[in-house]
Amino acid sequence: MKKYFVLALISLTSLTAFAGAQTTDLCKNPLKAAAIKHKISTSFNAFTGTNVEILEKFYTQDVDYMDPISTVKGLDNVKKLLAKTYQNVQMLKYNFFDFICENNKVSASYNLDIQIAGLNSGNPYVVKGTSVFHITQDGLIAKHRDYFDLGSMVYEKHPLTGVAIKSIKSALGKH
Repeated sequence: MKKYFVLALISLTSLTAFAGAQTTDLCKNPLKAAAIKHKISTSFNAFTGTNVEILEKFYTQDVDYMDPISTVKGLDNVKKLLAKTYQNVQMLKYNFFDFICENNKVSASYNLDIQIAGLNSGNPYVVKGTSVFHITQDGLIAKHRDYFDLGSMVYEKHPLTGVAIKSIKSALGKH
């Protein structure tokens, strides 16, 4: 009898320890979910490329970052990448919508109003995209995957490649 009691106690202790190790879904708490959405919107719109220190309050030290151009690991590498990426940006404004928060993952669609020197004759234009964020228990981003049409952001707006792409789209019946 003692043997079964000890086994049951060990099993119960292991189960309790396992249950305690599980993470809480921050998305199930409306206040935390709203805070995460607000943090994403404000952080993206506050970042200028020269104020990389604000990324420390947004990403984990070992963040995985991926977009159609780059894949980097670690906060220092993300800082370097984004500082370089923003060098020719003259204006940008993220307009986030359709936030979906579930299982500590946030998906957010956006329209990005952007103006980049040397692209689109220097005029502002809009890029549509979606980002997926994996959130840690302390509200930092551990993984960020950004999806957008690189062609519509860069190649179609470049003086040389833009004409060729517009011709191809026209031939395919897409405007």
